[in-house]
Amino acid sequence: MYGKVTTQKNTPLSNLHVIDLTTKTGTITDREGLYRLPVYAFDTVRFTSIGFKTILFIVPGIAEDILQTNLQLYSDTLNLTEIVIRPYPKDYPTLKREFLALKLPEENKINMHLEEVLIQGPIDAGMVIQGPFTALYEALSRHAKVMRKYENLIRQDNLKLLSGKRYNMGVVSKITGLKEEQEIMKFIEYCNLEPEFILKVSDYDLYCAVKECYRRFKSQND
Repeated sequence: MYGKVTTQKNTPLSNLHVIDLTTKTGTITDREGLYRLPVYAFDTVRFTSIGFKTILFIVPGIAEDILQTNLQLYSDTLNLTEIVIRPYPKDYPTLKREFLALKLPEENKINMHLEEVLIQGPIDAGMVIQGPFTALYEALSRHAKVMRKYENLIRQDNLKLLSGKRYNMGVVSKITGLKEEQEIMKFIEYCNLEPEFILKVSDYDLYCAVKECYRRFKSQND
């Protein structure tokens, strides 16, 4: 997988992190905004850079030798709280008195606005990285754990969607000869083929698997 990442003004975005969340590997873009990263079908790749909205990219289910996708990241606004500059007190007693009288907010959080944009479908530079700070964040951050679960759900939904194009009621009817919708649905529930299997095998192997399922299904229902 390779491509080029630019800003809204088509300016190359360098030193951007490109992380494969599935394999936990990654790279960074060079001065021209170019990157290259080995990926597998259905991997989730995250593109992040401070000051820009994060993009999540799901690799297509049909593997290709060369997958090119050029992305454009949208800038994000970071609003900082107001800073008040005061003159330095003349003596220590004054400094101590003003410090003790100073009222600080109970909690002061900065929202980085790192919103994530999900892209499904098809995107030379940098080295593979897995820094200690990234690893620690991925391991300990509650947000990271939630995001991993979210990305896994998205991946599973995409697998089911893509596998449904090869294994559905119409295909089952042609292979088994079943005509009644209720009976076809009962068979599909019985022959619960995994989406990964459906997408990886050839048409012939899928045909044989369905026929074998139908043989067992028929023997149990006769």
